[in-house]
Amino acid sequence: MEVVGRLAEWLVESDNTGTDVSLGQIAEEAVALILAEAYLVETASTLNAKDMSGAERAAFEDGIRQAAEELAAHADLSPSGPSAEEFTRAIEDGLEYLRTIHEAD
Repeated sequence: MEVVGRLAEWLVESDNTGTDVSLGQIAEEAVALILAEAYLVETASTLNAKDMSGAERAAFEDGIRQAAEELAAHADLSPSGPSAEEFTRAIEDGLEYLRTIHEAD
């Protein structure tokens, strides 16, 4: 529900600014949102066990969201809208990357 709400918000904001968005851009935004939420849910118990202040946790989550946006921007998605395989691969590859770079944390 979080992802759907954020995607809807992004679409409304794009519409309010008069920005035309393609299926590829919508898919890219969806990949970024799903990737960030999936990783944060996957690591929630580990993060809860760490001694992090609220500000540190917010900064970490913001960093994950930024990384997810960057990963989605570089995913090999069809501009006219990705296939289910492209979409799945982008999320799986992004999760693997996030796991690798944050494994030592």
